[in-house]
Amino acid sequence: MKKQIRQNIDVTKCNAYSGTAYLYAAISVKDRPVFATNMDSSSDREIPCDKKGGIIVLPREVNDVQGLINWAMQRFPSFENITPGKVSNDKYAHKQDLEGWKIGDFLKGHYTGKNGEVYSEGSLAVEIIGVSDDTLSEIAEELSRTFEQKTVLVKFYAERNRLLFVIGE
Repeated sequence: MKKQIRQNIDVTKCNAYSGTAYLYAAISVKDRPVFATNMDSSSDREIPCDKKGGIIVLPREVNDVQGLINWAMQRFPSFENITPGKVSNDKYAHKQDLEGWKIGDFLKGHYTGKNGEVYSEGSLAVEIIGVSDDTLSEIAEELSRTFEQKTVLVKFYAERNRLLFVIGE
């Protein structure tokens, strides 16, 4: 196995630092400002493991808070507006799946992606609970296209340390 590893790596310090684990921990809703939400904090409903959702972080240059709130309100109507048993026209807004969403500054620190896009404490983020990883990726692609970004950063709750840069093509 050592033959496959680059020769100049100091093996005594392997796994001492994981950039992915650090960034995963830096994206958090706890103790961060929330600008808008439709989540019911009193809900204690158990969320299935495959529908945990996650957080989508936009690059720092996107600072249109009201635009993001309007986007979320159009995509994820409040629960009062969804009739039980009736299928919504919006593929993301099924009451039995979607637990809710929050918009805020959920990234602590500073990160620059390979393509040069900067993510920092001023980056807007959307937390969506109650959707599958595939649906979360689709939503991230739509956000990327809507706000004309090359990529968005996605933290998946279902899998520990899974971060992706999603391209909205």
